[in-house]
Amino acid sequence: EFEAMLEEAYRTIDIASGRIRAKVPATPNGLKVIAKLADEGREVMATCVPTAGMLMLGAAAGAKMVTPYAGILEQAHFTTKLAEIARMQQALKRQESDTRLCVGIYRPADLFEYAALGVRHAFLWERDVDAFVNNDLVLAAEAGFTESWKRIKAHQREELTAEP
Repeated sequence: EFEAMLEEAYRTIDIASGRIRAKVPATPNGLKVIAKLADEGREVMATCVPTAGMLMLGAAAGAKMVTPYAGILEQAHFTTKLAEIARMQQALKRQESDTRLCVGIYRPADLFEYAALGVRHAFLWERDVDAFVNNDLVLAAEAGFTESWKRIKAHQREELTAEP
């Protein structure tokens, strides 16, 4: 309900006003909450936004940030999450909107794909962090770097100890 959502949003914002924004689902009552908070000058994030059309409703209500749930479209076989995020980003750009996307990234390859679209904000679930920082390719590159560094250091020692 509108009043309960608004009350919860205020409690969330009051934890650290200016540093925390309310995250409100883009339901009919949620859009009303977003509009009220935006009218009060509070920054709001719209969440549960599956389509570019819903994104535009969230932006029109005053959301400064939107968390797309485009993966639900992929699960229903309508389109891919990447394609819908691309549509969303393009719509924001064409409208010259100051609303920004904050995309959930689940695979390391997604980071580049969304960045290439112009998405500047993302989040990782804690369960996915390991896949990003312990990437097999990065670990292989690091091993090669370490081996090269050892050869360089050994060569430098040989030069220092060589007789003129």
